[in-house]
Amino acid sequence: MKDSNMAVMKRQISTSLVLGLRLLVLTLTLAGTNWNQTRPLLLAEMMPNTSAVKVLISQTEASCPNPDPKYGCYEPPRGPIANPNTPYIISPSDETNLLNDKPSISWHAVPGVINYTVRLTEITGPGLGWERTVDNTSKLELGEIKMPYPNDAPALQPGSKYKLIVEARSQATQKRREAGTAQFRMLGKEDIQEVRAAIEKIDKFNLSKEEKAFLLSDVYKDKQLNAEMREMLEALVIEGSQKAKVYRLLGDVYWQQGLIDFAKVRYETAVKFATTAQDSKELEVAQTRLNETNELLKKRDGVIP
Repeated sequence: MKDSNMAVMKRQISTSLVLGLRLLVLTLTLAGTNWNQTRPLLLAEMMPNTSAVKVLISQTEASCPNPDPKYGCYEPPRGPIANPNTPYIISPSDETNLLNDKPSISWHAVPGVINYTVRLTEITGPGLGWERTVDNTSKLELGEIKMPYPNDAPALQPGSKYKLIVEARSQATQKRREAGTAQFRMLGKEDIQEVRAAIEKIDKFNLSKEEKAFLLSDVYKDKQLNAEMREMLEALVIEGSQKAKVYRLLGDVYWQQGLIDFAKVRYETAVKFATTAQDSKELEVAQTRLNETNELLKKRDGVIP
């Protein structure tokens, strides 16, 4: 166990260093830095233009110095695998950070439920809190119910930590089922400014929505902004993106949350689009992760011990 934890730490440190280098290159690119002066440090045959940034996009997640022997360059699911008979919370996920101070809230739709009680409480700070009742309607593609943050509720505060609870009331018994819970934190003011500055810089380039999303994915992952990353990528799905990487990155987000049913759907689509585009790199990664997801589903459902 100790060796396994050490391997995870080494992999996380290596990933952070790679991400830091990419962001430094991006910052210097956007600032119009003289690349001849930075060549020894940054291996910069790049030019300070959109083409240079596209090189960064192509290298996203390309380096993996210390892969996990079982899971490769992505982390195993955090916590238990979600129980499909509970209104487990999809977003904001447990242990995530937030950039948006009025985030949308979504959870898994449970069959036979007439309504849900959604409750938010502040763990730190003055004790902000609110409660709402939501009907079992407006299901989205993956069996998800989504509600906007209440307009009349106070915004989340930078640096504060919150607990979200979703309780389901059964139609047959009128009793509440096991609740879905998640704890998350608003980024501090400095981190919020840093992320917004990165978004502003990336927006200056003439890139497609997918290319911008791939760059922002690195920023969001570094700050553990799972809700923002998921929302950004799912918006591309709604718009009809056929980029395999969009679906594979979404699969990774769901996988790490323990939402393996969601991960399976997105990995399957990633495999389909990677096959069509003859993208061997994405196909290999997506297929490997789909296989691992199927194994977890079999174990959860008792198909294999």
